[in-house]
Amino acid sequence: MVSVKQENAHLSKKDADLFYKLYFGLLQYTNEKYEIRPSYNVVKKKKINPSDLTEFVDKFWKCKDTIIDEFCSDNPYSFSKDELDIIVEFKKGFRNNFIIVGFTKEYTILMYLDKAYMIKGITSNIDETFSYTNIPSFVETSIMPFKGHLIYDGLLYGYPIDFGPNFSYVVNKEYSKAIKCYHL
Repeated sequence: MVSVKQENAHLSKKDADLFYKLYFGLLQYTNEKYEIRPSYNVVKKKKINPSDLTEFVDKFWKCKDTIIDEFCSDNPYSFSKDELDIIVEFKKGFRNNFIIVGFTKEYTILMYLDKAYMIKGITSNIDETFSYTNIPSFVETSIMPFKGHLIYDGLLYGYPIDFGPNFSYVVNKEYSKAIKCYHL
């Protein structure tokens, strides 16, 4: 897989702000429901260290269907019907380990089993975070639908594993056969 410099591989500022509003609302709801860190308020934070969210994210993805159903029923932040519809779509998402296979102008390619997920970044292109020289890279993240695109949840944990040239060859061969997924 040949990677190219990404040009439009992230959401618009308006959509990124909407995503964070909805997702952070879900994470705060998760925090309150399961009393993970009662004094921590995800929604009211101006700047968040991603590692501060790990416990909330892990719990949310383990119980996402229940949390989403209860959140939409309670609607603690008075989200609109359209916003709640977006949140319901998050049920199709999943958290796992993936291999970053490469970058196209508009997408980052994450492989899992026989599928290549074509995802967008949230506020910036993912190639600004992960170097082309480190592809393929083993990462943990969540993939979810958002307004007609696949995105990750803003948390992308890389693992310092050095793959040899044979692995790159195998990944490229598998990518050529993989089903390209733009939607879940």
